[in-house]
Amino acid sequence: MAEKKVATVLDIDRAYTMEFFKKASQEDREWMMERTAYWVKEKGERHYFAPYRSEFAKKFFPELFVKKAPKKKPSMLEEMARIDKELKEKGGN
Repeated sequence: MAEKKVATVLDIDRAYTMEFFKKASQEDREWMMERTAYWVKEKGERHYFAPYRSEFAKKFFPELFVKKAPKKKPSMLEEMARIDKELKEKGGN
């Protein structure tokens, strides 16, 4: 079976974490067990996975949390200059 690719946090499911656990170092396995126990205690057996998954992803897949620079919206003056240039090129007023 091919290893599942992780492109987003939501790609990490319980099955993925169990496969990861089997291949992890002793230190990482201890961390995973400690954090799972913490979140089960905090959120209960039904609701622990979402916060655990976020913490797991931040530790093992930090690249998923790299913030992309927001697209800069042109200022009103920049937009006017662009439109003016387009109109001049078309032979407008």
